Amino acid sequence: MQLRILLFLCSFLIFGNLFSQDAVSTSQDSLDAQRRALYLKKKAREDSLRKIEVLETLSGSDPDSTFYLDLSGGDLKEIPKSLKRFTRLKRLNLSENGIEKIPRWFFKLDSLEYLNLSFNNPTKGRYRFRRNRSVSQLLLNNANHISFPKGLRKLRALRSLSMNYNPMVPGKMGGRDILRLEKLSLMGDTLHGQYDFLLYGRNLRSLNLARSDIDEVPEPVFEIMTLEELVLAENRIVELPHKLVQLQSLERLILYKNQISKYPAYLYDFPNLTELDIYYNNIRYLDEGIEKLVNLRKIYLSFNELFELPLGLMRCDSLEFLYAHHNHLTGIPRNISSLSKLKVLDLNHNNIQFFSDEICRLKDLEELDLSFNSMEYLDTCMLDLRKIQRVYFQENPFDPEDPRFAQVIHVLQSFRDRGMVVLPLLRYKKEG
Repeated sequence: MQLRILLFLCSFLIFGNLFSQDAVSTSQDSLDAQRRALYLKKKAREDSLRKIEVLETLSGSDPDSTFYLDLSGGDLKEIPKSLKRFTRLKRLNLSENGIEKIPRWFFKLDSLEYLNLSFNNPTKGRYRFRRNRSVSQLLLNNANHISFPKGLRKLRALRSLSMNYNPMVPGKMGGRDILRLEKLSLMGDTLHGQYDFLLYGRNLRSLNLARSDIDEVPEPVFEIMTLEELVLAENRIVELPHKLVQLQSLERLILYKNQISKYPAYLYDFPNLTELDIYYNNIRYLDEGIEKLVNLRKIYLSFNELFELPLGLMRCDSLEFLYAHHNHLTGIPRNISSLSKLKVLDLNHNNIQFFSDEICRLKDLEELDLSFNSMEYLDTCMLDLRKIQRVYFQENPFDPEDPRFAQVIHVLQSFRDRGMVVLPLLRYKKEG
């Protein structure tokens, strides 16, 4: 009898618990459904209001004095015929609509220079364009294109094309479509490294292949001798081949968020390079010879594994922006005062122990960030930096018992009195 009662109680507790869990789950599902319904209702209301705004913009604008129209997010299923009246229109934003095709009359707007058709849904996976001699910049981002638009070459003035995040199919990309282009962005593409069509990009000055899931620099890129900007960010590239140096016209090389462990010395042979971005990689050291980058103005070295910066970097006389935060630097680079044009020096989140008075000789310095380091004092010579606007020293172990602590307070207060941005959230050195 006692055994039966015990079994009954156990069953009651188990099923009761299950029922309780089901009730909680059901309650949560109901709450999620309510939230979703409220979100959809709010979005429908916002979309409806935006549609009214778009229609009012279109009807209320003077065709003879309107040069720019924003008709984005208006739930337009087709391009309004009333646009024919805008004979002086130069810029048109038709993004975030439901436009499926481009009518024949549209490209007779021979004043139009900028056209944004992003976030639309063309029939058969791409738009068809007619002859036009004015559109020079075209945006088709997130536009469900499987290839370049049909008739793209008929846009005689087109020089800049942005087709980021489209479900493109490698075999359908026509290289001749990009013959006249100077700027091409294919960020987040689905081409799986198949870029043979780029061999026709003989006039390209800017190429963006960021977030394209590639593990090496595509071979056709090495043949584009006109390139001034190459963006390969947020990929899986491990090594940088020697052939990259063939691109002698490069001015901007963007390689952040890859898996590069070494930046080889032969890639210092870019006489025109003004910006080098190797943020978020696995680089432990930089080879000597970086002083060959005589025109370098910006360098981004942060979020790597660097313990020191090459001495040659201090001979890059044109350098204005130096970012090397989130590394393992133990000191402020020697001879940094030779960077006479430096405007921004960002060395936060390192292991720097001592302040260097060389910083006080950077007369053009506007921003200094030495926060999250291991410094215990600041030099009053910093007050001679007349162009400084922002300083960050928080989270350094300044010691109130140290005789130099009053000097730290004096520096920070003096900067504050100038009306500067100062972040001195002091972390006192712990006793013992």
